[in-house]
Amino acid sequence: MRHLKAIILFASILLNSAAHGQCYFFRLFDNAGDDDFGIRVIPTINSNYIIAGETDAPSPYDSNWVLNIDECGNLIWTKQYTMSPGIGGEEPRAIFQLVDSSFVIFGRQYEFVEDATSCYLLKLSKDGDSLWHRIVDVGYNDWGLAALATWDGGFVGAGTYNEPLPDGHAFLVKTDSVGNIEWQRDYGDSTVKPWVEHMERTLDGNYIISGYLVAGNFFLLKVDTLGNEVFFKTYGDTALLGYGSAVATPDSGYFSVGCISYQNIPQYHGYLIKTDADGNVEWEKTYADTLNMCLVHVAMAHDSNYIITGAYEDTLSGSTFGGRLFLAKLDRQGNTLWDRRISYYGNNSGNYSEDLMVLPNGDILVTGFIIPDDDHFTGIRNQLFVLKADSCGYTEFDSARADFVGSVTGHTASFEFRGEGYCSFTWYFGDGDSTGEMSPSHTYADTGYYYVSLVCRAGGGPDTLTKRIRIRGTVGVDEAEELTAVRVYPNPANDLLVIELEQSKEADLVLYDMVGKVMLKQTIRRGSNTIDVSALAEGLYLYRIGETTGKISVLHVGK
Repeated sequence: MRHLKAIILFASILLNSAAHGQCYFFRLFDNAGDDDFGIRVIPTINSNYIIAGETDAPSPYDSNWVLNIDECGNLIWTKQYTMSPGIGGEEPRAIFQLVDSSFVIFGRQYEFVEDATSCYLLKLSKDGDSLWHRIVDVGYNDWGLAALATWDGGFVGAGTYNEPLPDGHAFLVKTDSVGNIEWQRDYGDSTVKPWVEHMERTLDGNYIISGYLVAGNFFLLKVDTLGNEVFFKTYGDTALLGYGSAVATPDSGYFSVGCISYQNIPQYHGYLIKTDADGNVEWEKTYADTLNMCLVHVAMAHDSNYIITGAYEDTLSGSTFGGRLFLAKLDRQGNTLWDRRISYYGNNSGNYSEDLMVLPNGDILVTGFIIPDDDHFTGIRNQLFVLKADSCGYTEFDSARADFVGSVTGHTASFEFRGEGYCSFTWYFGDGDSTGEMSPSHTYADTGYYYVSLVCRAGGGPDTLTKRIRIRGTVGVDEAEELTAVRVYPNPANDLLVIELEQSKEADLVLYDMVGKVMLKQTIRRGSNTIDVSALAEGLYLYRIGETTGKISVLHVGK
């Protein structure tokens, strides 16, 4: 009976863990074996995700490719938009959702009149149907590279164009709600050819535009809501800098990331620059974690630190493409708090990020493309990928392990945390109280037996360890008694559910649907038990172990 109580408690803890909504994935999408790129990714109003990308199917003509996936990475719909048939040259560089659930894309396409690239706006319904398409002609060979919705229902887009040839300017263009130009502003010396990487609103309601110059410098451009220049500053006089994507910081300054290559040195490193509100450098440093690393994007974490992504060359593996995905968290001084090195196919594939977003709950979304090696997909070139990791950068391939020891003196129990590979954790003391403190002490009001659980969470799912303690109320020290760590995983389950149990007697596992109908019944025994749930529909299920009545808990089973 004591073991069954522990199992029931563990089921309750599992319900609490599932309530965190953790669902992490690394998904690949390819379109008839052609070159596919993920360029922008955003969450939708209904908690799904939209990826704006590029595909050259039918080869060799580039066109817009938009995918809608659910919160676990499953494809809902995908649609392709060709605006220059037989020509191609189409690329979405920004996507955002409006309050009516429609989407707007800003990018570049081939324009027949000028026989060159031109900006465009494309509005889609919530289901991806094309509502309207507008050419936004800013100048010759203009590239739309970043965009935002404005408070009046219109749009503001930033980019680069070549005028006068062969030089160019950065631009900001404001349109109304149907893509008609209201005003346009140009910036920068035309000889330096600024390339826009990112644009966002500042804390004072204006815009910060960031990128790099062809000459090899980062730049920051701040403008007001009418496009009037506040400042235009460049960085890096003695080196060649690339990317220069920046984010506004809580102190009204800016933080830029990219890569640096010093003259006559055939190597490059990540590079970081922190400025004040006026664009003056507060500090800058080489991020020399490894050779041949380039940082591509940065986003603010919820604790005001930074999440960065990029690629680095894995020289130890002799990688053909030199591109493992790099994901890291930095503190406000640019020091590494954690980093993750990710490669879908292994050492001989290229993994390159194009966009990064931190979600409202702290989870991380990345999209980009992968170049598989011939051992995996001969004939397939670039594949679009979407990665969802937890706030510590752990993916579905990373599993936490819960472990702790404890002792009791009188009415107080003390616990020492020994978990590994976790992003977050919660203690449950068995009397209704819980805490997120690392190694807590807890005082119980009554004597008796209590079942204490530690739940550690990472991208691969939660792991729980449960131990029994006895509160005697007398002077002396008792050790926590391990209840042989009932473990149920993965959660959510796909086709197979595993229950690991060390118990002297067998017990029945009963799985119910939400109206109480028995969906599965199976005897489990001491050791590891594999349960086939492939025939069950996706949803929430109640389960219990043993024939005792009363407490039952919920396990989410994903099909």
